[in-house]
Amino acid sequence: MKILELDQWSSTATNISEFNFSNFDFTKLYGGDSEAAKGIFGGHFDVREVKETDSPSISNVWFMEENGKLKLWKYNYDSSD
Repeated sequence: MKILELDQWSSTATNISEFNFSNFDFTKLYGGDSEAAKGIFGGHFDVREVKETDSPSISNVWFMEENGKLKLWKYNYDSSD
């Protein structure tokens, strides 16, 4: 299945649900920690094909498209100290 992978900080953007796969624009994410992530390390995003049984690597969040909008699907937050 097709997913959008974001780093855990960029995934906190308050406007993520305004996008779908065809109109997603990483530079237009705002809110949450997304702007800090872009400023500090550039953030991370990728559109990928994965199996439903796959899981994101540490500190990544996956979004799927549902009803024409991105929706949180799976996550693997890094909570290390």
